[in-house]
Amino acid sequence: MHDSIILEIFAGTGGVAACFKRHGLSNSVAVDKVKTAGALTGIIPLDLTKDEDQQAVMQWLQHPAAKGVFVAPPCGTASAARNIEVPGEDLPKPLRSWEQPEGLSNLSGTDLLRVSAANILYAFTAELLEACCSLGKLFMVENPRNSLFWFTTAWADASSAHHLFFAEHQACTYGGKRPKWTRLGANFPQVETIAATCPGNHVHEPWGLVKQGSSKRVFATSLEKHYPKLLCEAIVHSFILRLTEMGLTFTNSPSLQHADSRAIQVSQTATFGVSLQIQDYHHFS
Repeated sequence: MHDSIILEIFAGTGGVAACFKRHGLSNSVAVDKVKTAGALTGIIPLDLTKDEDQQAVMQWLQHPAAKGVFVAPPCGTASAARNIEVPGEDLPKPLRSWEQPEGLSNLSGTDLLRVSAANILYAFTAELLEACCSLGKLFMVENPRNSLFWFTTAWADASSAHHLFFAEHQACTYGGKRPKWTRLGANFPQVETIAATCPGNHVHEPWGLVKQGSSKRVFATSLEKHYPKLLCEAIVHSFILRLTEMGLTFTNSPSLQHADSRAIQVSQTATFGVSLQIQDYHHFS
C-alpha cells in the first residue's frame, strides 16, 4: 500500500496542499515556480515552462501513491480586468481577446514573452488533464469564470475537457472579501458541491482600483488570488468524497449530502511508506 498524495500545481502559498495534509494525506505536494513568502506548506520550486520540470511532475503522477491533481494555471495574462478602462490611469493593457485568446497579434517584448510562457503552462494543464483521465487519477482545474484561459486552443482542443463536470462559486461565500466568480472543472462530479453563491447578508469590499500600501494602486481582483481556508476545505472535501467512493478509507468520511465548506475531520487509517523530499524533487523515494 502507498500513502495517498494529491499534487497541487501552481500552488501559490500551497493552501490546498496544506489542507490535504491536515486531513491525513500528509505527503501531498505543492509546486510553484517560486517559494512564496508566507507559504502554508513546503513549496517545491519548478519552472513548468521547462520540459524537464514538466516531466518530473508527470513522473510523480504515474506513481501509485498519486491519486490526483489540483491545478490553478496563472490567469494574469488572461484576466478580463485588463479590459477595464479608467480615465487618467496607466493600467495594465489587454494581452488577449475573445477573438485572439492565444495573445493579441501586436504583442512584442515582455508582453509577448509573458503570454508565450502562459500558453506553455496552459498547454501543460491540458496535458495533465489528459494524463489524469488516462491513468484514472482525479483532476480539478481552477480559474476565474471570465478568464480567457477557458478559450485558449490548448484547453479547448483537449478532448477530455469536453467531458468534465463544472461548478461556479462566489469567493465571498468561502471567506473572500468580494463576490468574485470562480469556475472549477473536474473529472469527478463531486466538484459540484463547490457552488455556493452570495447569500446577500454581508458587505463586500469595493471592485476596481484599490490602494495597496502607501501609494500603489492595484485591481481588486488581484487581491482575491489566495484561497481562503474555507475554500481550501471545500476543495479537499470534494476530493475526499470521490476518494471514499473509490475505496480509500477515512475516518468520519463525508457524504454527498454533507456538501458545505466546513472542515471535515478525516485521517487515513492505512499506514504507508512513501515520502517525498523537498530537496530531491525529481523522484519519489
